[in-house]
Amino acid sequence: MVVFAGTSRFYSRNSSGKFQLDVGEIGQAFAEQRTVGERLRDWRTERISKLLSGDGPMPLNGKRKLLFHFIPASSLVGPSVGSGWKISEQQQAFLKPSSLSSSVSARYNSDGYLAYSMKGATGTASYVQVFQNGALEYGDGYILGAGEDLGRENSIPSKAFEKKVAEIYESGLRLLNTLNVEDPVYFACALVMVRGLRLSRDQMWDVGESHTFDRDVITTPDFQILDRNEGRPFIGSVLPLINSIWQANGYEQSPFAGPAWSPFNY
Repeated sequence: MVVFAGTSRFYSRNSSGKFQLDVGEIGQAFAEQRTVGERLRDWRTERISKLLSGDGPMPLNGKRKLLFHFIPASSLVGPSVGSGWKISEQQQAFLKPSSLSSSVSARYNSDGYLAYSMKGATGTASYVQVFQNGALEYGDGYILGAGEDLGRENSIPSKAFEKKVAEIYESGLRLLNTLNVEDPVYFACALVMVRGLRLSRDQMWDVGESHTFDRDVITTPDFQILDRNEGRPFIGSVLPLINSIWQANGYEQSPFAGPAWSPFNY
């Protein structure tokens, strides 16, 4: 709403520029906004279900899996994308799967455009799916099971995990800025098949009481990205999401949280 000289007007924007809303369009905009939360939950539930049923973009290696979503509100209430959608070479340069291997490939698919990092002949270490409506999905089949490689089968290396979340967030912001999606954009995370796993704390405190995740699927709240230009270490955007995961593991917040928190220095 723009207020000037005692009058107020509502505006919106489309591909042709900004335009003034009439009474009917204002009512529709408020109605659509009320449905955003429900549609966010439904969309994320569907994506997690596809992963669990093996119907995701690529089969991820490993039992434990991480999904990270960037969801523009416009993708939930806006019109479907028409023909002619494509990813430019500049945008392809920002498509970076979260866990890289020696073999990285990319191609169009029925949802949009997919970049993936292979691990072995049939499995995938990680992928990033760009949907035609501007939403992004990062899938990772390595980081949550990395403790097994260190001889700690039921433990998630928490510092490495926090760094991975911050790196995915940074990569997603860069890609979103090339896609020119409108604000607001929400981001969220889902940890899949993690019942009985714990976030490692012994790099910070003596090993004592140790909680574990009490369910197979842990989903964070949908956090609105407040500042796309926020620089590292993303204390205002990433740290609340990380703290919510620690709470799901039984603790108030990350043991590494604080004014000097920076996963990029781990």
